[in-house]
Amino acid sequence: MIVTGIVVEYNPLHNGHLKHIEQARKITNCDVLIAVMSGNFVQRGEPAIIDKFQRTQMALDHGVDIVIEIPFPLVIQNASIFAESAVQLLNLAQCDYIVFGSELNDLEMLQTYADLNINVNNLREIMQDGTSYPKAHSLLSQSFFPNDILGVAYLKALKNTSITPMIIPRNNEGFPLAIQSASSIRKRIFNQEDARDFTPTTFDHTVHFMHDFFPLIKQNLLTANASSLKNIALFAEGIENNLIKQAANNYDYEHFIQHCVSRRYTRARINRTLLFMLTNIKQETLDELPALNELRVLGFNQVGRQVIKHLVLDEVKVVTKFKHWNKQYRELELKSTALYISTLDASEQEYLWNREFKGPIIID
Repeated sequence: MIVTGIVVEYNPLHNGHLKHIEQARKITNCDVLIAVMSGNFVQRGEPAIIDKFQRTQMALDHGVDIVIEIPFPLVIQNASIFAESAVQLLNLAQCDYIVFGSELNDLEMLQTYADLNINVNNLREIMQDGTSYPKAHSLLSQSFFPNDILGVAYLKALKNTSITPMIIPRNNEGFPLAIQSASSIRKRIFNQEDARDFTPTTFDHTVHFMHDFFPLIKQNLLTANASSLKNIALFAEGIENNLIKQAANNYDYEHFIQHCVSRRYTRARINRTLLFMLTNIKQETLDELPALNELRVLGFNQVGRQVIKHLVLDEVKVVTKFKHWNKQYRELELKSTALYISTLDASEQEYLWNREFKGPIIID
């Protein structure tokens, strides 16, 4: 049995993701396709436009056999931690391959870069100030896309596993459906424009944007003691002082974040910091997290059911009931759920809060 893994966010699932699913199955000739997926918040430090259960359903409806959740505190992290966590879960799920998209579409070059002893999280900063490393000069001289940065991080994380990496080009060639990026589709939805040509996702419930949380962000920053914020995860180097200043001087999220971004702090880095603040997660809590040795399953089909049975027989801990998940991860997930639903009406809050405690989505 060939098992292929993919790392996804589906924010939202769109036609490019359908190509990814199709190609991942084709080039690995796999029997099973497993997706490890961000939950209600994504790696760039923003809420997923629709919740994780809707996105799980979409994944299962379009060719994925099992969806496994990447825990919230490991999602809203830099590329290295996010990629390492995703690869750990795929390794635990006994995947033979990982398939990811790449604009560069040169696995040998990405692998060369992964073999260098440099911090992948600083690639953009390296390029901005003109610094490069001799072996990577040709790579750094090109436009380095976020997916390739993640690709390098995946390859670094794969070194202690037996998983074989494979890549597919991120382009529209040879695929019949129109492809736009997830960010472009989110922009369309935000502007209340039609996106049906680019995504099979339906937006039947309230959609989420970081803008929705700005009142909470502003209230937290302007009522907090600056010294107390230093204990929150990712708060460092006096970042709290500038955040408080900008919260006082700006009255909408976009102006606030634009004034917060600097050479040192990217938009994503600031957003992740704010999410840790809104969920009141301290750095010491992250430092004490146990190793990833459980698979929290969000959904599966009948092929996936057989794989889960096999994993259980191999004494892999597969979590299908929320109460059986590791307590530390469980408590942090509830914090993220509480934040995610905080801007919704009462009926949607009730549904998503209670949905967290139910079992996975099962496709018969």
